Amino acid sequence: MEACKLPMDTLIDILARLPVKSLMRFKSVCKFFYDLIKNNHQFMDKHYEFRKGKSHCAVIEFEPASTVPQPLPNYLFNLIYKESECDDVICIYLDLPNSNTRFVKCCDGMLCLILCRGDLVRSDIGHIISPDIIFDVLVLNPFTREVKVLPFIKVPDKPPNIQRLEIQFGFGLSNNMTWKVIMLLSFEDANRKIDSHEIVMVCSQVGDLWSWRKIDVALDSLYLGSLFDTRDFYLKGKYYWQSIKGHLVWFDIDDEVFGKIERPSNVKGLDFYTVMSECIVVVTVQLPCTENEVCNEIWVMDENNNNISWNKQTSIFSSRDMLEYFDPIGFWDPSGHFLVVSGHMERRYTNSNYYYPDYHDEELYFKDGFGPNLISIDLKTHEKKTIFTSQERISTLTIGLNPAGHVQVCSERSVNQIQEWNDINILWDMASYFRTFHESLKLL
Repeated sequence: MEACKLPMDTLIDILARLPVKSLMRFKSVCKFFYDLIKNNHQFMDKHYEFRKGKSHCAVIEFEPASTVPQPLPNYLFNLIYKESECDDVICIYLDLPNSNTRFVKCCDGMLCLILCRGDLVRSDIGHIISPDIIFDVLVLNPFTREVKVLPFIKVPDKPPNIQRLEIQFGFGLSNNMTWKVIMLLSFEDANRKIDSHEIVMVCSQVGDLWSWRKIDVALDSLYLGSLFDTRDFYLKGKYYWQSIKGHLVWFDIDDEVFGKIERPSNVKGLDFYTVMSECIVVVTVQLPCTENEVCNEIWVMDENNNNISWNKQTSIFSSRDMLEYFDPIGFWDPSGHFLVVSGHMERRYTNSNYYYPDYHDEELYFKDGFGPNLISIDLKTHEKKTIFTSQERISTLTIGLNPAGHVQVCSERSVNQIQEWNDINILWDMASYFRTFHESLKLL
């Protein structure tokens, strides 16, 4: 460092603008660089703010078709990443531990992975008679390839006469800079004859230790059991979940209180909420526009002195043809680029009925080698660009447990995406969800 002629502030400003991959190499240059990149939280925050405006990034969940042979992960997770100055897009398939990852949450360049011990599948969680379940919690930075293990959580014993359990998670940072993992549990009678019993657990750092605790909060008929498994996000110190009824339930990570944003009354056909430019937006289902086109409308929430209004910003048009799959999933950069899952479908006829051999079920599949694709749409120009296709090769980041039971991030390997899509052909009714993500040096 003695030979460097640049002022220290200038040098730090230059380093803060570099991608994480470059900074990982610079850690070996000298002790000053190592401490700055590895341990200086002010530098990490500065770097994160620069990179948020420099790159597009998102984590996308795809749900395999129910006809896929078991065992398989409940969801397929992909991380896509693009520098704003170039057209190259990196797509990383996240090969998560033991196929037991049930939830993945995003905040400040970190992924919170919720793993369920045992062979329980996601669909079983909503119909548990004896919920003897343990969840492991990992926090992963896929760019620095670091993992931190948080304390596991055992689901509390259910009350008498309760047969159904709904579980949701959240992960975020409070305004006073405290990281927390939130777990929502709703115990319900299968026949809906008994009021639900709801529990909120929070895992947070106290000194050098992390621990789970139950909190007493006023839920005021929020019905935590009516929340979607996905369609949740973190924004400005609050974590949000979308209710099946169309409203948003939020949890203030600082004050540990709940609240609700009512469903917008002037928005028809609400599909999901997402985030654009630090604002909450609503994307509608496909609405009829012309004889040959349908459109998804995008509405932006405006909050002024606790008064909330919704203003229509734009529409995204697509074909009415059911064989042209078009599924909007969210924004992946601050300037208004929107991601869509798209692909060419074909009808296939199957016969699985023993008593009526002449009866054929009609199902829609993506054509071999034709998707699904990710399309990025610039909402200002409406220009469409393909992010990746099934023919491209991708880099796989594998996270696993070594023989001692410790988490390790394995080396990357190249795999052929086309084989994956042929083996796991996703049906027309597939579920996909997206969370905004940005590269970071942080790890709690």
